Amino acid sequence: KSRGYVDAAIDDVVRSYEKDAKTSKSWLIITVVLREGKQWTYGGMKFEGNTIFTNDKLTSLVSAKAGTVLNYKKLLLDKAKIDDLYYESGYIFNSITLNESRDEEKQSIVYTVNIVEQDRAHIESIAFKGNKKTKDFVLYRELPLEVGDIFSKAKIMEGLRNLYNLQYFSAIDPQMFPGSSDNLMNLVISVEEQSMADINFGVTLTGLGEPDTFPVTGVVKWDDRNFLGNGTDFAVEADAAWSKQTLSFGYTDKYFFGNRFLGGVNLSMSHKVLTTGQDSIAPLFDDGVPDPFTTERNGGYSLSTIPAAYRMPYENWDLSLGFSTGYSFRTPVGALGFGGALAIGYGMKSYDETRYRPASQYIRTWDEQWRMGNKVVGRLYLDNLEPASYNPSKGYYLSERLTLAGLIPDIETQQYFKTDSKIEAYATLLNIPVFENWNLKAVLGIHSDYQSLHAKPGMDLAVTDDWLLLDGVFNARGWTTLYGLEGIGLWENWLELRLPIFEQVIWLDGFLDMAALRTKGGLVDMTLEKPASDSSKIDFSALDWSNLAFSLGFGPRFSLQQFPFRFYLAKRFTFDPSQDFFWDKFNWKNPGEGLEIVISVTQAL
Repeated sequence: KSRGYVDAAIDDVVRSYEKDAKTSKSWLIITVVLREGKQWTYGGMKFEGNTIFTNDKLTSLVSAKAGTVLNYKKLLLDKAKIDDLYYESGYIFNSITLNESRDEEKQSIVYTVNIVEQDRAHIESIAFKGNKKTKDFVLYRELPLEVGDIFSKAKIMEGLRNLYNLQYFSAIDPQMFPGSSDNLMNLVISVEEQSMADINFGVTLTGLGEPDTFPVTGVVKWDDRNFLGNGTDFAVEADAAWSKQTLSFGYTDKYFFGNRFLGGVNLSMSHKVLTTGQDSIAPLFDDGVPDPFTTERNGGYSLSTIPAAYRMPYENWDLSLGFSTGYSFRTPVGALGFGGALAIGYGMKSYDETRYRPASQYIRTWDEQWRMGNKVVGRLYLDNLEPASYNPSKGYYLSERLTLAGLIPDIETQQYFKTDSKIEAYATLLNIPVFENWNLKAVLGIHSDYQSLHAKPGMDLAVTDDWLLLDGVFNARGWTTLYGLEGIGLWENWLELRLPIFEQVIWLDGFLDMAALRTKGGLVDMTLEKPASDSSKIDFSALDWSNLAFSLGFGPRFSLQQFPFRFYLAKRFTFDPSQDFFWDKFNWKNPGEGLEIVISVTQAL
């Protein structure tokens, strides 16, 4: 029928059997008896009975061209567009039929759309079923429809999308029923709740055999993302180890004081035992260069290059109180949102002055002195991901995030301005039904993020803790040795192919990562894992293959909100275009060590 044979039909299916004398096998032969009929051309479309929309408006929805071979399937899609036009405006009780008129001589068919228009349908009632914990008002506020409104298919779809993005439900089923009188409809939405309260306990053995360490790490976390069924998020987390102890409380309300503004507050306290370089052998230097080096390399020294004999421990204490807010609304191109946050913090660093002398002048100057550290964050984003932002199958996401650190000059030690530009896009390449409840599906995702630290006008760039880095977990997966480089520019990208094993539970992801880092001394040479010796490589305009860190890997990713983990095997490498052979172009790092194990947390956008 898609090739003009609108009368084509299967008249019979004949089954016969043959026996193979040599192999004694019996064969079933199926013969399909077809009746093709004539091939018809499309003669055009007429409209009758329409008064709400003009002929020109309806014709604009028809993509078929008169005189071409009739594609009946495409014709039905065009008719569905006309149906949707009326449905979107609330005319769901209209009778819209498709009649044909054949010209046997020209072998052409003209179609007439007969429309019997009725009054608009209105919503008489809206009800929810299956929500045992979530209160009804939490669900009602996600629907852009109210009782008495004109029926709108687009608004119902928007409401369902909002409900999915709450991440409270594993299934949502909308149904429409006739109302108490003509042109009235009752909307009933059945939901199946999933657990939103997590209590996590963890104990890990670390540092076995190391002196002055207690080899047990414990963590306790309680997080209810639908606290008391009110649609708020309340979390408490405690983490205790020899080198790190944290305690944090967080509360977020997506409808602050009943309005569609997000409001959140977070209080955290932490203590860490960190490592830095030290001056311990004469002469003692005041320029921050640790012994035994006497000249500063481009970009300074990274902790990974300092021999263990010239490292020292110090303690870091932090207190932070944060406030956040935001607002989003639907547009034809996605959800447009903006937000802001204020973080008020105090921190202190201390060390044993009788045993150590830090190479960092900052640590020496502010030993055992509490220092203020404040930040203001602004964010603008466009989210068009479907069906949900936390596990999308199609759509795109754009965001711009600005951070201002240091609100009081000469008092706060961190004084900088940070930009963070991100873009992501997804497309479903394959979605073929195989079993009743399982499709062969493939989703392609692409991501690019550029971050940069800048000096404030009239001030020098002052950063003590917030350097940009390739962490080997969330970016440049598998590159675990780049901590310590004081990055002021970061460009990281990934390409992922996602295959669902069980779509609501676990996926298998394959990825290719590419990232580059810039320090104050210039771009980092990834083949050497240190700042480039070429003084011309100051910024990303001089980027070449040696500055790119690649990794290739695969592994399972859990789509459960209660278990948001990724487990990957990754192989890191660099690319050398000077090599003659394709395989030699890839410089596989540590070939004898095999694949790196990467464990990270799936974070919702």
